[in-house]
Amino acid sequence: MYLGWIDYGVLALLLIISGAIGIYQGCLRSKKVSTQEFLVGDGRMKILPTAMSLLASLTSAASLLGMPVEVYYYGTMFIYCIFSWFISTYITMKFFIPKYHYIGNASIYAYLEERW
Repeated sequence: MYLGWIDYGVLALLLIISGAIGIYQGCLRSKKVSTQEFLVGDGRMKILPTAMSLLASLTSAASLLGMPVEVYYYGTMFIYCIFSWFISTYITMKFFIPKYHYIGNASIYAYLEERW
């Protein structure tokens, strides 16, 4: 099975859009931002970007590449793995995020540095 011209077109479009977003954010909107503002949006991020960031953080690249293979080999039984994803998302949302927000740190490394 080979890639057709539609596949290459979609890939090219994806790369062009990603590159355009990067160029726009990096060059055209090049205002100076602090580390705090860069990492956590200065605490003013709305719900959609925060949710998308969490989704990207909790879903690894290996799982994105491996899920289609698992479904191909084992069928749709892989859908049961989503239950564990919901559980891990709930635990992260309920316990870790409020802790980071309370202590004012953006990462576990900053928290551990302050603690020890």
